[in-house]
Amino acid sequence: MKKQLIESDIRYGAIQKAIRFVNYELIEGDVFEFGLYTGRSLALLQIAHEEYLKKSIHKINFSRDFIGFDSFKGMFKTNHPRWEDGSFSTNHSWHPTIKIGEAVTKGKVINFFKTLNLKPPIIIEGSFEKSVKEFLKKYSRKAAIIHIDCDTYENTKLILENIRGILQEGTVIMFDDWFNYKGNSKYGEARAFNEFKSVCKEFSFIDYFNYGTFCKAFISVIKNGLKAAGGL
Repeated sequence: MKKQLIESDIRYGAIQKAIRFVNYELIEGDVFEFGLYTGRSLALLQIAHEEYLKKSIHKINFSRDFIGFDSFKGMFKTNHPRWEDGSFSTNHSWHPTIKIGEAVTKGKVINFFKTLNLKPPIIIEGSFEKSVKEFLKKYSRKAAIIHIDCDTYENTKLILENIRGILQEGTVIMFDDWFNYKGNSKYGEARAFNEFKSVCKEFSFIDYFNYGTFCKAFISVIKNGLKAAGGL
């Protein structure tokens, strides 16, 4: 089932690349996904991480948690013609354990991970306005990878406003819907991130790679000096 999941997703090579980067660079911290949906992306991130631990000669001496946020109530109506109120509250594509048209729930996502013999992720259920702020305000660890898959400008803006405390040098930020809206950066995730970059005083962001159909990744770098290589 893992093999079929990997082969069905054109993003897996990019997910492997992000995992290899944070593991090789010894970037401690956890893997976050905002917009968990059916759990496929977060499961692939965990599979890639476990694959790295088994096969790579470059070992790490710390563990990672995998953390997903979702309301499981779907999206609100936006100005994108494909989305309506409740979009993504049910599964719309092939999935190993959730049928097309079936309601997506926290319990079904946990069962999906168990079916793949993966450790179930920490799932924070609720609206982003409440759950993201409350959870991250109390969270003491950093993020190695942040996967943002919430499609809209409003939700992406809210997430970015609340992740500063978990960013560190080397955090990989992956946007699943960067090139939506016909690639127009005045909308969606691209607009929210461009606005965030303009006001973020602590970090700059390196363009890492494009992947999949709509996706883009960045690496966060501390402004005014590098901790790596002794600041040289």
